[in-house]
Amino acid sequence: MAEQSWPHPDGPITDTTQWRAAARLWRDTGVIVADDDQLQVEAVAEELEVRVRDGQAWVDGHYYRNTSPAVLPITTADLSNPRIDRVVVEYADNRDPDPAGAVLRVLEGTPAASPEPPALTQTDGLYQLPLAQVLVPTAASDIQPGNITDERVFSAPLHVQFVDDTTQRDAIPLDSRTAVWRRDIEQFEAWDRDNGQWVPSPLGHQHDLDSLTDVDTSGAQDGDALVFDSGSSEWVPAPAGAWQHIATASGTTITFDNIPQTYRHLKLVGVLVPDLSGIARLRINNLAGATAYNWSQIGGGSSDLFANSDSQDDAILISSENGAIALEITIANYTQWPVVSGQRYDGSRNIVLFGGGLNGLLTAVTRLDLFGDLASTSEVSLYGLA
Repeated sequence: MAEQSWPHPDGPITDTTQWRAAARLWRDTGVIVADDDQLQVEAVAEELEVRVRDGQAWVDGHYYRNTSPAVLPITTADLSNPRIDRVVVEYADNRDPDPAGAVLRVLEGTPAASPEPPALTQTDGLYQLPLAQVLVPTAASDIQPGNITDERVFSAPLHVQFVDDTTQRDAIPLDSRTAVWRRDIEQFEAWDRDNGQWVPSPLGHQHDLDSLTDVDTSGAQDGDALVFDSGSSEWVPAPAGAWQHIATASGTTITFDNIPQTYRHLKLVGVLVPDLSGIARLRINNLAGATAYNWSQIGGGSSDLFANSDSQDDAILISSENGAIALEITIANYTQWPVVSGQRYDGSRNIVLFGGGLNGLLTAVTRLDLFGDLASTSEVSLYGLA
């Protein structure tokens, strides 16, 4: 029998192999969810470069942190074929003559008519954590936002277990079941002990409620997730499928940038205060082509009805009325159907239904702009639903 343990006074950790053996058990490899930009990769305007925003990661048992946006150059585009590069966090035990450790890298792909991303190396002592794929079009002089495909996976503490399917999930010993991440359906599930079944869980961080000693869980049930209620300064059970607040913005132009890609549906709720002509418009991902959008409206008050539409435009018309506008706009499941729908109550006492959409599918919604003749007192909140 060969027994080992570390660290202790007579046996400190002496090398990275020992460290990894223990640290791999603390967290799963991935980007750490924290109050930062979680290493999001974005395009740099009019440059053959990408920018990796601040964030942290756990890479095969090693901690990595980037404290400010890092710009990474992309190799000159091929003149005959496109290629796909990959942005990674790479940990290496040995990187002579450069220091060992974890750094950001761009893995260059091979140009081809139908390009494939370069393979990842994930071995003991050399591990590449993917952040994004970057399509480099033929003869490109810059990288467009639509050329970037998010590949981030997120790290969870040990009490969340990762499984490929229900077979692996059901093989977990019953006394250790707290929460699992289902890779096959990309969803967290929590174990409902009262009803003896797994139930969907809406939030990204899961804890066994019985293990929380600093939180009042008297109103919670098995399988509940908790959210923090700033009004009461207490943790309370989160309703299933609850909309989660992302950000609030105000001003003459309202912009929500770097929208997290963890939501399937988005909603804008607020009040727009028109100035001058009262025109208010919505633009998605800063797309501004003359025929990028279709939109239409129908509405009216006690004595009049109206309908109008413009088959092609560079933005979706939200309002052309004077007076404060209370509105709610929903962008539902945008990867399958790029449609915006909403309602407003405007200064002419009209209730108006409006809708619009992009002339093409979206792979992501990373930015929303409300603009036009708006007063500085305009304020809107953005919400997401997983």
